[in-house]
Amino acid sequence: PRGGGEGTSGASGGSRRRGAGKSKKSARAKDKEEEDMFYEEGLDDKDQAFVDKLRGGRQSDAVLSCPACFETVTLDCQRHYKWENQYRAMFVRNVRVDTKSHLKPQDTPLQPGEDDDGPYNEAFCAQCGELVGVRDREEVYHFFNTLASAC
Repeated sequence: PRGGGEGTSGASGGSRRRGAGKSKKSARAKDKEEEDMFYEEGLDDKDQAFVDKLRGGRQSDAVLSCPACFETVTLDCQRHYKWENQYRAMFVRNVRVDTKSHLKPQDTPLQPGEDDDGPYNEAFCAQCGELVGVRDREEVYHFFNTLASAC
């Protein structure tokens, strides 16, 4: 058993706690060092260059992600002219298509000049299985259940 109380240093009889002599400056430096582990100068520019390369110079209205697991499903899409939460894309990633499903549009009459792209196959997030949209016979994907981030 120690005598004299918590943190005493035996023979000298001082009541100094271990580590109390370290400056607050060194603690801040350590916090800064840990914070910097998650930051790299110029990383945003590298990420943008990577996405630009994948898009092949095309512009996109949004980056779409699965609403269940946030996996990216396309980097290159166009927003639907009428329904703001729907997008179409030709180049996708992390999407699995059920080629056995054959969906047809609801019984809504087509407007003059509109073409039916059906039948449609269901398109799922390859990561978690969430239904994210459909693929038409021309292999264009129509996303209606995704999270869109601005580009």
